[in-house]
Amino acid sequence: MRAVPIALSRSRGCWRTTTRVFVGTARGNTIGPGNEFAGITQGACTAHTDPVQLYDGSHTTVTGNYFHGNDTIIMAPDGGEHVVISDNVMVGDGYRPAVQLGSHSGTSFVHNTVANIDVAMDHKPGQPASRNGTVRDN
Repeated sequence: MRAVPIALSRSRGCWRTTTRVFVGTARGNTIGPGNEFAGITQGACTAHTDPVQLYDGSHTTVTGNYFHGNDTIIMAPDGGEHVVISDNVMVGDGYRPAVQLGSHSGTSFVHNTVANIDVAMDHKPGQPASRNGTVRDN
């Protein structure tokens, strides 16, 4: 298991790094438990803001975190394999779908407590469709 650093610095009202946790093409990372992601909003920022962004990685686990007051929650529209998102509390306050899982294979979104969010397990135009995913017990 590898630790994922979280940097929380602001510059002129926008986050210097607009994604709090970015996991790209990595394998086996775990985000959580015990993190709180709050108040990460687009505002006047030119780059989009995401508390967690996954990019084409595999076997990442997001578990036991508290997300609230953010425009999005988990942005992962560019592929992933066997990602597990479980036992989180997610309260939506902006963009829908707040959780985007595009072109995923074998990903599970299970046993999360959610309010005011949509979860999309789909794909971008021209990309492969998500398959063998599980969304249940939320």
